[in-house]
Order: sequence, then structure tokens, then C-alpha cells
Amino acid sequence: MICRYTYLFLLFVSICFYGCNSKLSTSTNSTPAPETIRPRIVLLEKFTATWCGPCVTSADKLHQIFSSNNSLSDNVILIRYGIWDDYYTKSLGSSLSTRLDERSRYYNVTGIPSLAKDGQVVSAFPNSKDDLYPTSLGEPLYKIELTQDGSSITAKITAYETITSSSHKIRAVLIEPDHKVSTPPGSNGQTQFEGIVLSMHSDVSLTALSKDEVFTKTYDNVKMDYTFPNHKPSTFKFIVFIQDDTNKHVLQAAFITL
Repeated sequence: MICRYTYLFLLFVSICFYGCNSKLSTSTNSTPAPETIRPRIVLLEKFTATWCGPCVTSADKLHQIFSSNNSLSDNVILIRYGIWDDYYTKSLGSSLSTRLDERSRYYNVTGIPSLAKDGQVVSAFPNSKDDLYPTSLGEPLYKIELTQDGSSITAKITAYETITSSSHKIRAVLIEPDHKVSTPPGSNGQTQFEGIVLSMHSDVSLTALSKDEVFTKTYDNVKMDYTFPNHKPSTFKFIVFIQDDTNKHVLQAAFITL
């Protein structure tokens, strides 16, 4: 009788021990919940001109990388700043030329092509997608969600954590994603263009935000009617990004196709 009870007791202890260990193993090996992941968009800002010979090589390299990696355009945004007597910028007037010149001075651009990735100047001649979208990125401080209502675009900005800095700026740009022409508009022979800037909106200063606090900015009357001498844009992207003016780091970016 004693042996029987002893056996049953030992069996019970073994089952409990195995069950507890199994639960601990499952918990230890579980993956993080999807909501803990903070998506990040990389912003590329390229300074170029239609008369610049090396700018064509840079443009071709970027085009080849994007064409060979279709999903890259979901994670990387390219803005083309045509400066110093660029054909497309001249076609849109002196006001835009002034804004783009200000942007080039912001990055201390002294030669073209020049490329900034998330606010830091890098080689304008990338060799692979890893040069544009590294495998390891720091977690962003913000989430940006864009919605369209007619000619208005609203940016909903949520702080992932408490923000105390007063140097964070919201910047917004309208671009034509890409187009190809049969006749080069400039002396360098380039016919494929991506990310041509059509308009730039005034900067907005972000105030201090608590964790999960939301800041909303609406851009009214976004113009989507432009004509160049050699073509008329028909597709657009509205880009909003947040930049820290103390170190020029781009903290987050987002876009919406119009």
C-alpha cells in the first residue's frame, strides 16, 4: 500500500515538473508582439541638376537599385532637389528655387551630386540597397500617419515616448515620383527622373509631447496641377518628415500617394 502511494506521488510530481518546464520554455522562446515594432521610413535627399554630368551616373545607380528591389520604395523615399539652374526647378519659378537653395545651404552642399540619408551626407553613388536601407536602424521617436481629404492632407504625429526637445521640425514636400522623357531636358542627357520637387511647405515646430500624445497638422489646398515644357505630371507623393535641427537627423518620414 505504501509503495503504491509513493509511486502515485512521484508520478504526480513528475507530471507537474514537466508541465511547468514546458510552459517556461514556450514563454522564453516567444517572439515580441507585433505592436512593439516601430516601423521606420528612410529619407533620401539628393541635390542635382540637369546640366551636371556625374549626376546622371548617380541617378542611374539609384534607379537601378530601386528597380531591382521593388519593395524598397515602401521603405525609402527619394526627394530630388534640382538646384543651381536646374531645368525643372526653373520651370516652376524663383520661389521654389529659393527654397531649394536654402535646403542646399542647410546641408552645406558645395558640389553635386550630393546625397543625404536621414539627414546625414553620404556617397551619392550607392552600390546596393544596403547603402540606402541598412539592416539595422535605430527606433524612431515618432509615428506619422497621412490622410487625404480632397486637396487637404492631414499629418497625425504620435510620440512613441516623451519628447522634450524644441528643435524638432515638421517639413512637407510634394514630388512627382518618377517620369521618363524621350528628349533630355538638359545638357547631361538624363531622361529618367525620380522624386522631382514640385512644392515645399513652410516648416512647423513640434512642441514637447508626452508618450502617446498626438500632434496634428493639416496642409490645405495642396496644388496638384503642374506643367513642364516637356511633360505634365499626373502622379504625386506628399511627403512629411520630422528633422532635428541640432544635428540634422531625420527622425521619421511618411508619404501618401495622390
